[in-house]
Amino acid sequence: MSTRIDAPAEPAGSVGELCVVATIVNLREIEQVYGESIALGVRHAVYERALALSRSGRATVATTGAHIVFIFDQDFIDAANLATAGHHWCERYKADMVVAATVFAALEEKRLDFDREPVCAAGDSQDVTYYEVLLCEIRNGQRIRIGSLVGAVERLGMVRRLDEWVVDATIAALRRNPALRLGCNVSAHSATLDAWWTSIVSQLHADRCLASRLTIEITETAAMTSTTEARNFVRTFQALGCQIALDDLGKATTI
Repeated sequence: MSTRIDAPAEPAGSVGELCVVATIVNLREIEQVYGESIALGVRHAVYERALALSRSGRATVATTGAHIVFIFDQDFIDAANLATAGHHWCERYKADMVVAATVFAALEEKRLDFDREPVCAAGDSQDVTYYEVLLCEIRNGQRIRIGSLVGAVERLGMVRRLDEWVVDATIAALRRNPALRLGCNVSAHSATLDAWWTSIVSQLHADRCLASRLTIEITETAAMTSTTEARNFVRTFQALGCQIALDDLGKATTI
């Protein structure tokens, strides 16, 4: 299931209110593959979670189709502004949303690709351990590296969808070239075993030789949500035959 969060540049509704819309972007696909009852169950589960969030954030919540609408009152906005005073959170949020929209548009339009950079053994620049894939966007026929944009997607809590695509695309590249060894970045936010990883784990379990040529680089640009879940994530992928590496070590919380 994929969820998109949209926030208007200006408050919606009456003066002093903030409107946020969350969309289950693949609800139609869920219904087509699993049937109407499962899709309704997903929608209900998301709505129940939205209700719980609305109670904690003093928001009004309503649904329409695949959309969930939150309306926050002025008291909540004032409290949020006070809690984040001096951090320019609103401006950064808007900027991050623009970046995320650009990245996910490129993903949907199949304009994401990779560059490769050698990772060498310590003390020997000629001994290439594997090649790290670097996220790029194809623009006007040119490959532009966009790894610096991932932080915005990470701050919004939307990085897991991107990480799943990156790992899946890396596996596809390994399958096309049996002599290749690749490593790919995964946010610490994504280092938890859940439904997002079911297909990936299944592919690696079915092809242990391929798994042995894959290095998962957990990037520490953000703190992991659970140390226990991160350890389980690491142990699962190691058991499948993958190598695990830490990238940007020390920037956040180490496993």
